[in-house]
Amino acid sequence: MTHVRIPVPATEAKFADLPFGEQLMIWAMRLWARTDTAKPQVHALLRKGFALAGIEDAHGAFDSLMTMLATTTTRPVDIRCATCGTVSGDEQRLLGALADHQNPGSGIPGDNTAAESFLSVWLPPAARRLAREPIGDLARTLARMGLMIRLRRQARGPDTAAGPAPRRTISPVTLH
Repeated sequence: MTHVRIPVPATEAKFADLPFGEQLMIWAMRLWARTDTAKPQVHALLRKGFALAGIEDAHGAFDSLMTMLATTTTRPVDIRCATCGTVSGDEQRLLGALADHQNPGSGIPGDNTAAESFLSVWLPPAARRLAREPIGDLARTLARMGLMIRLRRQARGPDTAAGPAPRRTISPVTLH
């Protein structure tokens, strides 16, 4: 196996420095993206990990969100390998969307404009609207168990009103 050293920007967070809830979500994203998601053992491992964390109900919402991201993205998504010690900007954006669903900025129930700004980097407007339910369900499940995701303002995407980037043929997920 060849190992490639990729320069890491100084601004990237270290995985080990994240609180448990954030580590759990990054682990789940990386496992889901790294493997053929049709394999029952992958989903069994995700379910077991979620159950051990007390969020066994989270698998459905998590899988829906990741499936939506993988099938409707307008650009590659940087999800790192399971052993990577840093967290990509895209992984931070997904955490940011979860955090904003746990802590809506305006305080108005159902106002997820801030969370959608994180998703606007990849998802067209219709997909962002469809993502509200699974990401909201996942965020609430995490919060019920005290797994709060910290707010991230620096990783937001472009203005959500601008619409998606021009379509082009791309790979939906980038792994390293």
